Amino acid sequence: NLYGGTGETNTTPYGQKIEDNRIRRVWEELLQSSEFAARRQRIANWNGKYQSRKRGIAITPVKFGISFTLTFLNQAGALVLVYQDGSVQVNHGGTEMGQGIHTNIAAIAARELGLTLVGFLRGRRFVIYAGEERIAVSASASAGAS
Repeated sequence: NLYGGTGETNTTPYGQKIEDNRIRRVWEELLQSSEFAARRQRIANWNGKYQSRKRGIAITPVKFGISFTLTFLNQAGALVLVYQDGSVQVNHGGTEMGQGIHTNIAAIAARELGLTLVGFLRGRRFVIYAGEERIAVSASASAGAS
């Protein structure tokens, strides 16, 4: 399911409408950058020469949603501390797994505080902290904290 169009074909199983659908572009870029078609042809040629050994290649889109069908479980918390010197500390219950949650949290906090993220981060006046000591880990993390 690459989503697209309108209505059901562009809505997640949880009822979320896809607003900024980039998956088709990402899929095409991956096909090109991996040289998938050429590699597939080389493998087909190799397989044609050898009867006892075969090679294969595949590319598969995978959607891994981290959420619950019971929407009240899709919640999280944050504790935002603003100090007298203008520095900000944001504590959140998300788990950073390489998906960029710290950057997204920083951007949201900066926007809501009326600040620019780049200038804010350059001044080293912004701290992101994720851990169970201050904020409970969101229910969807279910495997621990960063």
